[in-house]
This record gives sequence, structure tokens and C-alpha cells, in this order.
Amino acid sequence: MMQRNLEDLKLGTVEANFTFVSNAEEQQRWAARGFISSDAVPTIGADEGDISLIGMPLRLCDEQEKYTGRKIIGLETYFGTYGMGGAGFLGIQLDCDEDETPSWIIFCLWSSERHTRLNGKPFQDGDEDRAKIVGSTVTAIEFLSDSVAFSLAKAQQTTTLAFCYTLDAKDLIINQIGDEPLLDDLVLAIYDGSNLLV
Repeated sequence: MMQRNLEDLKLGTVEANFTFVSNAEEQQRWAARGFISSDAVPTIGADEGDISLIGMPLRLCDEQEKYTGRKIIGLETYFGTYGMGGAGFLGIQLDCDEDETPSWIIFCLWSSERHTRLNGKPFQDGDEDRAKIVGSTVTAIEFLSDSVAFSLAKAQQTTTLAFCYTLDAKDLIINQIGDEPLLDDLVLAIYDGSNLLV
């Protein structure tokens, strides 16, 4: 795997994986996860006296076996920030495991909700689609040429959640960052309590 500079990741659309902590005990907990102190991220949203830390997000393609069999306990569409606003990355939160593996899988494409499909149809961020996802167990993860597909099971119902990297999505991302990243670099796993700088 390529060695990256924590202060300038250039991992798809992501420049840094960061969090803010207020005391030494929290800092030690995050240090055990590989996070280091840094002023490379804007401190907008941090409290006075908070310390900013940065760490390495994991590419799901490198760790996908750790996520099969885990239950989805949350879904959010607010991940990613440029310091004064959000990027609208969609993330699914998985229950904890004994190794404390990062618990959020994030689709790091601006307004990624628009590029997410549920059973082949556009994902709608409402109660009906959320109910099909939250509470489900991930039974399989498949990396395809233009998507990452999650097979989900809940109450004898199966659902497919897909993060799609279509030509429209590629054009959008080229306009934003001037490059076309690999799909592998756009689906990342991060720890609860951290976020992504774009």
C-alpha cells in the first residue's frame, strides 16, 4: 500500500482525516489509533483549547472482510468538510467489533447521496429507505468496475446498497479536483468522532 503524508493525503477527494480532542486522555485514545497532533486542518467548530489530530482513513477495498457480518446502526449524509461547509458524503455506521475497527464507511464523492442506489433505484434520504438500511447486517461487499455493492439482510429481506461511480460522477469529480481518482480511494472507513477534510 502507498505511504501517504497524513497532512496532505490526496486520497481521492480527501486531504485529511481529523478530530478535535479536549484533554490528554482523549489524545492518548486517538494516538492508539494512529492519530497525531497537527495544525493542518481548520479549527472551525472546535472549542477553545481543543487539540486537532489527524490520522489515516482506511480504504474499504483493503479491509472489506472486517465489515462483513456487522450490523448497520446509523446512516448520515453530512460527512466531509472544507472548513466552512459540508461536502455531503454519505456514510453508514457499523456496530463495534472487538478490535475497534473504524465504524463508518464513507462514500467520498460530493453529494454522494445522488450517486447511491438502493435495490437499483436512487436512494431517497427518508424514513422508508433508511429503514431498509439501518438495522441490516452486511452479508457481502463487492467491488465492481463502477460501484461498490453492499448486500444487506434484515428480517428475511435482502437489500442491495450501491455506491455508484458513473460517468456523471467522474465528470463531477474531475471538475472539482482536476483528476479522476480510483473508486478504491473514494470508499473509506473512519472512526466515529472523526471527519474528513476535502
